[in-house]
Amino acid sequence: MTQVLSKPSKIGIYGSIAWNIFVKPHVNWKSAAMAAGIGFGTVVIARGMRRDRQSATAATTDQILQIQNDAGAAGAKKQTRKPTKVSPFFVRLRRILSICIPGWKSKEFGLVVVLSVLLIARTIFSIVIAELIGKNIMYLVSKEWMNGLQGIVTFFFLSFPAAYINSFIRHITGLLALLFRLRLSEHVNKQYIRGVNFYAACNLHGIEDVDQRVTTDVKQFCEEIASLYSSIFKPILDIVLFTNQLSVVTGWQGPAFMYSYFLVSGVLKRLLNKRAKFGRLVAGESAREGIYRTAHQRLITNSEEVAFYDGSERELHLIDDSMQELFRYARNHRYVLAAVEVCDQLLIKYWATIAGYMVMWIPILIGRDGSKSTKELTRDQALISRYLSNVSLAVGDLVLVINTVANISGRTRRVSELLETVEGLNLKPTAPFTIRHDEVRKSDRVNPHLEGIQEWIEEWKVRCDHERHERALLRSQNEKTHKLENGGTYIEGDIIEFQNVDIVSPEGTVLVKDLNIKVGHQQNVMITGPNGAGKSSMFRVIGDLWPLSCGTLVKPPKEDFLFVPQKPYLVKGTLRDQIIYPHSPSQMKKRNVTDRDLSRLLALVDPANDILSTWKFDDEKDWFRALSGGQKQRVAMARVFYHRPLYAILDECTSAVSSEVENSIYETGNKLGITLFTVSHRESLKCHHNFILYIEGIDGRWRMDEIHA
Repeated sequence: MTQVLSKPSKIGIYGSIAWNIFVKPHVNWKSAAMAAGIGFGTVVIARGMRRDRQSATAATTDQILQIQNDAGAAGAKKQTRKPTKVSPFFVRLRRILSICIPGWKSKEFGLVVVLSVLLIARTIFSIVIAELIGKNIMYLVSKEWMNGLQGIVTFFFLSFPAAYINSFIRHITGLLALLFRLRLSEHVNKQYIRGVNFYAACNLHGIEDVDQRVTTDVKQFCEEIASLYSSIFKPILDIVLFTNQLSVVTGWQGPAFMYSYFLVSGVLKRLLNKRAKFGRLVAGESAREGIYRTAHQRLITNSEEVAFYDGSERELHLIDDSMQELFRYARNHRYVLAAVEVCDQLLIKYWATIAGYMVMWIPILIGRDGSKSTKELTRDQALISRYLSNVSLAVGDLVLVINTVANISGRTRRVSELLETVEGLNLKPTAPFTIRHDEVRKSDRVNPHLEGIQEWIEEWKVRCDHERHERALLRSQNEKTHKLENGGTYIEGDIIEFQNVDIVSPEGTVLVKDLNIKVGHQQNVMITGPNGAGKSSMFRVIGDLWPLSCGTLVKPPKEDFLFVPQKPYLVKGTLRDQIIYPHSPSQMKKRNVTDRDLSRLLALVDPANDILSTWKFDDEKDWFRALSGGQKQRVAMARVFYHRPLYAILDECTSAVSSEVENSIYETGNKLGITLFTVSHRESLKCHHNFILYIEGIDGRWRMDEIHA
């Protein structure tokens, strides 16, 4: 019976050609033994990592749950907590990688496979090109021009697939980083923005600069982890294949000598990196980047409040301080990198080249090449040089991977801290706060700073008047009138007076038309009207936030009026900084103001002494979170009394305090000679004012009425 053979397909023919040309010449018992050794080592390492992960996972879960239990023991007082303790790096890395690559059917896993194929193809092409270069040099020495020309043509055609492979390796690595970032960001956001996790993580468990972790840290982690695969896979493949080729030319002595050198340099590199502590440096620099970024965000978020306080100089100082701290830390990081880079250059580049020369001499020293001709020796030396170059680069890349892993460990820690905390909240929410039974009732507290407070108020008023008089003498030579181009006229004075002023919004809407009012000293004015009518707009004009469109505005200098919003601005720093803002501690000392004076100012707005019984003046907190709404407003009013301006603008800034404290605040303001503008709708505040300004919000209409007792 005649058997009919099927016609081979084109794919089978091309595959057979590729196998015979590129793969089969390099497959023998030596390369198989090397691959088996590397595979065995990988299995041993993986089993060790699995045991570490099993022992560390339970410990990590216990740490998370313990933090949740500790949160319940904090009482009503909010405390800044350190994030979850660091778990083993490889455990955290594996957890994050399982998020980035959810399974073998995922797009990410497919790209990893494609990337692996391209890396293998690049290594094989490197071997083929190395052999081709060796032959071309041999043909050049022996003057075999036709063979040399054929080699050049072959090299020309091989350059096209080689260029394609190199380009697509970079492209797929970048695409893999983007997909990793998409997966990880979605997972982090889903866990973080879930229920009240975002609040608990930031306010109860002390995870700082979350925005930096979710954006920059995740981005850099994904880029580094995507490039890490190429940095590990290709060098290992290069080492196996090029070592096999090197042994063919030099015998076993060549690879043995090179790897003895690499072993010594690897030990030295490990000791050097252990000393450098790259993971801690990367995490520290990233944290300081977050602090600097947050400083700018605070300024943007609270720009109006800072502008009313004239706090630009203080904010510039704070931002410069955070930048200087980042610079000092980053500079130290760069110094460490430079020192390590010097050692890397010596170990991997220059001393490795010397070791390479020794390997090139081995065939001659042991008499292996005694029968070879000059052109064959030239070819072999060119091959050895090319193989050594690739092996050295591969080993160097593996050594430098230690630096990359150290950097990744810092990113991994910061991202994992956030994930572990919010995942712990999903497992076990924050426990109820423990009641403090030893706390004295507020009504039973005696504030020691209220003793002799009336006499101190008079003394404080005299001190502030003296300072104001000195400032007036320094300004006496300055120009008192300032005319805006195509706008109104500013006149510096001791009162506030609007003369034929139109208040116009940035959109061009006339909020108040032809405003004519005059407010003298201690003539408190209550401003009311519907929402959006422009009640706060006239103060933006007074504070130079909005330009004066027309008319004349008489007003005191900026330091003689102060704006207090409903949500007071709290600066980064100590409790003392909150009261004296925008002054710095050095300016406070220049005024001869002591902490005892600040205690008196707080006693005026906090008779129960809640704030000073909880914190000291030198305590540094995130005061936006540490203080309650009422405590924030008390601190803001203490700030008003500290600066003691001629005019204070209160925008619903006493809504969170009791009526007794509110009455005390207005009475103290009158005793200190502060004229108050109050933006409010509450009828209970009328008794503290002399006039009421009603802004209708229709066609710029307004009216001002006197309040009769």
